[in-house]
Amino acid sequence: MLLALVALNRDDLYIITSARTSEFDLRSGEMRKVFDNNLEHFSVDELDNKEISDLIAFMDNYALWGSRQVLSSEKKMQFIRTDCSRELRSVILETLDSPNIRERIQHILSFDHDPQDRIKSTILTSQLLNLAQIRPDLSILSELLGFDARKSVLEHESKLRDFSLIQNGRITIRSSIFAEYLLKKLIDTAFVIDVMFRCMIRLDSIFSSDELYRDIYKNFSRFRFVEFAIAVEKRRVHMIRYFENLKELSHCRENSLFWLQYAMCRLSLQQYPEAARLFDVAFAFSKKHGYRENRHLNNQYARFLLESRTNSNEYTDYMAAFNKAHSICVKQMHDEPQAQNPYRQAALYYEFIDRRVAQLASGDLLSIFRSCGEVSTFVAKRRSNKTISDAPIVEECGKAMQRATARIRAKLATEGVHV
Repeated sequence: MLLALVALNRDDLYIITSARTSEFDLRSGEMRKVFDNNLEHFSVDELDNKEISDLIAFMDNYALWGSRQVLSSEKKMQFIRTDCSRELRSVILETLDSPNIRERIQHILSFDHDPQDRIKSTILTSQLLNLAQIRPDLSILSELLGFDARKSVLEHESKLRDFSLIQNGRITIRSSIFAEYLLKKLIDTAFVIDVMFRCMIRLDSIFSSDELYRDIYKNFSRFRFVEFAIAVEKRRVHMIRYFENLKELSHCRENSLFWLQYAMCRLSLQQYPEAARLFDVAFAFSKKHGYRENRHLNNQYARFLLESRTNSNEYTDYMAAFNKAHSICVKQMHDEPQAQNPYRQAALYYEFIDRRVAQLASGDLLSIFRSCGEVSTFVAKRRSNKTISDAPIVEECGKAMQRATARIRAKLATEGVHV
């Protein structure tokens, strides 16, 4: 479509489009090539100072600050800049959590005549589907929950209509921000996990009947999705329980990608021995099913090797782990020029070196120094290739290599070795 528009060669034609940050980072190089580098990029991820001022005035006018209402404009400005990282999403989440709005939502979502929690389960599952970017159609909800979701909605429609959750018997709210707030702040995490697992049991039995069900199944078993649905302080207990339950399902039991997701869960909790065991299981099933190369699994394994040897004192094989992680990263940088994940893992070199520099011999440090130089060469190649987007993570990786080599130089200099 874009190529067809460019082929018109019109001077009075302007194309305005938007994309998620991750998608733009991945494809912006291609876009610049299509438009002969005649491309203006406006980041809408962050609020500028004028937008922050306008937002403060709006929230002041409608008393949306909660306990922060009495703060000065300067302190509100600092709160949005620092605590919310200039993100409108973070400001909205804080607003939803103000006492008056929180109480109103809790009142609307409290149901006196719902002994089996059917309407609560319906609303919860609809918001889980929102997070998965899948339209929460009532027929799908009925299939996932095993009861007539439409009937449950109609029984409570008058109450839900006040909050614009329901219109004409359909769930209309599709805000990922509201979904995140609902899941993390208003609904008990144990209930969220129980409903998700009940849905997964249903999906496991109908997995092969529709592509949509397979997509939902994959989303609900992804670590990042589960992590996003659970408040930080409650993840350790509930995430492990959820993945332990999932491993018994037929479409998870021998799926290498499921075991990778479970390994990532354990890795995020710094449970490294458990993560190592799960990576072994994932590699075993990947090999069994004929995958000679599993880039997602390899990439996360490189992350595991670096993070575990950086953060845990249970290991002493620092160089063997580093060399394995480095071989994975540079192979992916070579084989997949547009990939960003290998640079994300290579950026961990600095933390590894900073933590373990005193425990590494001079020869090991020289070897790591050369490895950092190898990564820096790939970073430079990406910078010079205008058809590949200049992703922030690649730039961060380049800076990490500079810090790492500087740290190694300083250490070797104390031993009379100069590089």
